[in-house]
Amino acid sequence: TYEGVIQTLSNILLYAIRKIMKALGAIIFLTIIVSVGAVAYLIWSERESNSFENYKSVIESGLITKGWVPSFIPKSSYNINEHHAVDKPNIYVELYFNPEDISYFEKACNLLSNNTYKCPNSGYPVKVTVTNENHAIIESI
Repeated sequence: TYEGVIQTLSNILLYAIRKIMKALGAIIFLTIIVSVGAVAYLIWSERESNSFENYKSVIESGLITKGWVPSFIPKSSYNINEHHAVDKPNIYVELYFNPEDISYFEKACNLLSNNTYKCPNSGYPVKVTVTNENHAIIESI
């Protein structure tokens, strides 16, 4: 019958549409996964990290002259860890120092609030947060 043919054609059409939608969904999903992976690779591949035992080690590395570690860090600094983006002026430095050397930050920086300073570093501002009187986190702002 005419209605039976139309029903069969409708079923075939719906079946084909479902198959096409599944294929498109899989293609879109794979495209998203590949794109996210590519972006993550680009972000993380452009970062460098270094650890230093003391101030002398940082000086010898040349990272202070390159601006990746601020020149105003105390000479008593030790257990220094730095992370920076190669293509951007973003830095993160964590270090410990002799509490008597807090004056290094006070001389080079402006006090924002209790134990938090804003300092110039190679033309870009950084924030220094001092905790426990001998620990500093320096990060781009």
